[in-house]
Amino acid sequence: MAHRVQRPLVIAALGARAGWHSPAWPSLGPWLAARLLEERERWALWLPVGIGTGIALYFALPVEPPVWLGAVLLLAGALAGSACAWRLSGAARARAAIVAIALGTVLLGFAVATLRTHLVAAPMLSARGAYEVETAQVLLVEERIRGQRLLLGELVIDRLDPERTPATIRVSTPSRTPSVQPGDYVRLRAFLMPPSPPVEPGGFDFARYAYFLRLGAVGYTLGEPEVLARAEGRNWSLALSAARQAIAERITAVAPGPAGAIGVALLVGLRGALPDRIWEEWAITGIAHLLSISGLHLAIVAGTLFFAVRVALALVPPLALRLPTKKIAALVALIGSFGYLLISGAPVPTQRSFIMTGLMLLAVMVDRNPFSMRLVAFAAMVVLILEPETLLGASFQMSFGAVVALIAAYETGAAMRRPADGLAGRLLLYVAGVALTTLIASAATTPFAIYHFSRFPTYGIVTNLVAVPLTALWVMPAGMLGLLLVPLGLDGPCFVVMASGIDVIIAVASAVAALPGAAIAVPRPPFAALAVTVLGGLWLCLWRTSWRRFGLVGVALGLLFMALQQRPDLLVDARGEIIAVRLDDGRLAISPWKRDRWITEGWLQSAGQEQGAPWPESGAAAGPLRCDALGCVLDRAGQVVAFARRPEALEEDCRLADLVISYPRIETCPGGTPLLGPRALRHDGGVAIWLEPSGIRTRTVREARGERPWTR
Repeated sequence: MAHRVQRPLVIAALGARAGWHSPAWPSLGPWLAARLLEERERWALWLPVGIGTGIALYFALPVEPPVWLGAVLLLAGALAGSACAWRLSGAARARAAIVAIALGTVLLGFAVATLRTHLVAAPMLSARGAYEVETAQVLLVEERIRGQRLLLGELVIDRLDPERTPATIRVSTPSRTPSVQPGDYVRLRAFLMPPSPPVEPGGFDFARYAYFLRLGAVGYTLGEPEVLARAEGRNWSLALSAARQAIAERITAVAPGPAGAIGVALLVGLRGALPDRIWEEWAITGIAHLLSISGLHLAIVAGTLFFAVRVALALVPPLALRLPTKKIAALVALIGSFGYLLISGAPVPTQRSFIMTGLMLLAVMVDRNPFSMRLVAFAAMVVLILEPETLLGASFQMSFGAVVALIAAYETGAAMRRPADGLAGRLLLYVAGVALTTLIASAATTPFAIYHFSRFPTYGIVTNLVAVPLTALWVMPAGMLGLLLVPLGLDGPCFVVMASGIDVIIAVASAVAALPGAAIAVPRPPFAALAVTVLGGLWLCLWRTSWRRFGLVGVALGLLFMALQQRPDLLVDARGEIIAVRLDDGRLAISPWKRDRWITEGWLQSAGQEQGAPWPESGAAAGPLRCDALGCVLDRAGQVVAFARRPEALEEDCRLADLVISYPRIETCPGGTPLLGPRALRHDGGVAIWLEPSGIRTRTVREARGERPWTR
């Protein structure tokens, strides 16, 4: 009698609930083929997932591949697929075609990422210091609370050859005088630094972000810039920058303070003048997404124009009866959205949102369903092919995650919608719709928020219930009307009305942020946990039949992996001057010898903590960490790590410790004990250390980043 293979419990449970039963393992292949055939209309939705997988594989490489490798692999894959299709027939040919297409999308993602890295290549500053910028053109002026921030191009820098001169740099000025405009040529002296690497292995890599912006250095001016020549005839890019600056100055003139600064961020995308308090409170309450021009803002602009034009045409019966008012309204909304894209500076999130909004408006114009997962998939493919680096950013992940989840929920609940009766019913339906939309979007973006920001806004749904309708019905319409009236000089009252609505949102955010437990700080999970969660969510959202519920297993496993991460026991910065130790209660204690806000805040955020634990005084101890005048010693899991702050401490530390971290200019231990000195730390870019009974495990920033163009 043949022995029957037992089905997995999870498959059996989910399958029984869904109405079908999974087969024994020997027949799993045909079962999967049958499920895939049922979903053949949804196969195309996985094309951007394949492209994204190829892009992720490219960025995960430890070394930079040749620029031709992606194209060669793509061509080889196409030839291999064609050969298989020629040799096979029937069902085998169909299966081979599916595999070839899936592999081809992955190779396409790899190829476009490789090509994009090559095309945007530009020099990056190699050493920090004071530089004489002999001439530079002002590309963008952004007001700050104190001074301005200038984006400069066409640079001539003393002591730098043209081939080593960055394409652009960004500097902060101490004041707003003398007034400079986009297109002006200036001379200045500045302290410049290369874009910062991660503060710990696997952390946010600002250098990689700056590389794809062709931003070669950041810093601050040493004195006031000297204007060499005023702009004479700007190109369209500089003209738009000048228009954005003029609008920002107009808004802040009639609405000074935080409300005006937020209005500038909403309308023209300049966020330099936002107070830190606003950033913190809006992040805690889960409405920081309102400060970045993205899908919500484009949807508000397009929706307002669409319905305004339709109502205006409906009020003229001859036009309403003879013209396709819906299509005309969609065209006007598309033109208005494009204008908003330009005036906002066309940052990457806004470009992506415009592609999605534009496709939806085009769908309306050709009588197609605008809320289609196929349109979202097409928009994702366009964005990933044009700018593959956006896959790694929180903006891409959160915006597409929210849209995919919302459309999946829309598809699932389409049959359950019922029209509301009466004004009260419609109002209740609107509030319920906003609440449900916020709940779904929050659930979809929470894994990304935890991974990138190590924070979960507890009352985000409540705050969004107030902030989103106010932004859609009060703030943005008033601001849009003000933009239209700027050429006539009648914009002042509109911007005042806009600012009054923003004041309400500020007050609500401030009150909610003050509530106990308004935000939960959580440690940053490993990327693998995020990847498993995302794949589970995509499986749940992209398929339509019952087996989509298996995606819940992936989501649950990803969340479980997030909770099981082992945080490092030690973090050391690239200069060996700042050390963080994880105490027995999980809190980080950061050494007080040197201070660097960028490093310490990055460490605390990654650890999911608002502030660090006290560092023990000389002669005292904090759990396994004890210090004296010569340094400190950490004893955990049978491993001893010593921090030598004086040369005279090295002899004893090298004799007793398993690892020595040397602050003085000493690079080796006399007895051969492993030692991390200043030179090694500078080379490695900092290190994370785990103390385990089996030994000491380390991972450096350099190992995590690899040898890539943005790491040189």
